[in-house]
Amino acid sequence: EIAAVFVTCTETTDKVMAMEALKQREDQLNFVIDAAELATWDINTITNSVIGNNRMKQWLGIGEEEPIQLASSLKMIAKEDRQKVINAINRAFDPGSNGTYEIEYSLLDPNGKDERRVISKGKAIFDENDIPFRFSGITEDITEKKNAALRIFESEKRFRNTVSQAPVGIVLLLGEDFLVENANEFYLRFIGKNEEEIIGKPLFDVLPEVKDAVAPLLSNVLHTGVPYSATEFAIPLNRYGESQLAFFNFTYQPFKDDDHIIGVMVVAMDVTETVHRKHLIEETQRRLQEMVTNSPIPMTILRGQDFIIESVNKALLEKLWLKKEDEVTGKPIFNVFPELKEQRYAQLLLQVFETGKKYHEKEAEGFIYHDNILKKMYMDFEYAPLFNTDGSVS
Repeated sequence: EIAAVFVTCTETTDKVMAMEALKQREDQLNFVIDAAELATWDINTITNSVIGNNRMKQWLGIGEEEPIQLASSLKMIAKEDRQKVINAINRAFDPGSNGTYEIEYSLLDPNGKDERRVISKGKAIFDENDIPFRFSGITEDITEKKNAALRIFESEKRFRNTVSQAPVGIVLLLGEDFLVENANEFYLRFIGKNEEEIIGKPLFDVLPEVKDAVAPLLSNVLHTGVPYSATEFAIPLNRYGESQLAFFNFTYQPFKDDDHIIGVMVVAMDVTETVHRKHLIEETQRRLQEMVTNSPIPMTILRGQDFIIESVNKALLEKLWLKKEDEVTGKPIFNVFPELKEQRYAQLLLQVFETGKKYHEKEAEGFIYHDNILKKMYMDFEYAPLFNTDGSVS
């Protein structure tokens, strides 16, 4: 007959809680590893067995339930990097190295796609005889980082090449004194100085003659952060041993560091020659207009391929066209005289415009409406091309 029950009990609360805490830490660690998209590996150097997480297996082209083979894993390293990785492992296994392992290399894609650029960091653990028995660490995919860095590098390289090859001057001015931090070759050429004469010095100490013209503009950009641009801006310059009035197209852009304006970036183009050419063309055109207006010979200037009547003198208006100036100026000649379009004069004008060769004829027959009556006329005429600075007919 059973008279009682003998009970023995050992409290395992601490053990269970410790195991739960350990499990929680492992879960947290795995979460961090997964969130960081890291591959992990742990190698028993005695047996050469390898344990890796699913990401590591995926990169190696191994199923989740398959074991990782060390030899086949090494074959997944790009051929040009393989020996470098082996050498790094051997250094980590040297007790004098403290077991530290860190190397960047490329992994082949198991599906034959682009290689994966990775960086591995780990540590070898030694026994009492200084023999490594465990080697573990993490591997990070840095392909996108490398590609992004390469894109940035290439972009900066293209920018530098563009700036260095384009006829654009760039200078960086810092602080209230507009200290010249950097200036490219074209800017130095624009002002007729070398780097030793300008770098590290206040701009107006080097170029005092420009202060009145540009100091207020630079100060406004520095203090307000509002960019400023100008075209054909006249600036007096002492360059190449002479004082001259130079003309620039430029932009003043606020230069920031951590959202604070610390200076002004200047991008400028010297357009002095262009302005001088434009002034010369304007003067030539003015003289031509004067000649046309004052000539006793009937004359007109037809501009562009539409043959717009730019100017016409009194002799032509009164002797041949029988029209007022405001009836014709600024209009295509074949709109004013549509009857000429069907005659050979339209083709002759186009021929002169396209070839640049003048054409003249004596006692040429033509028909023009006067008072709504088509009248026959005979005239001596010449079509002479007017040229742009680039040699094209204008």
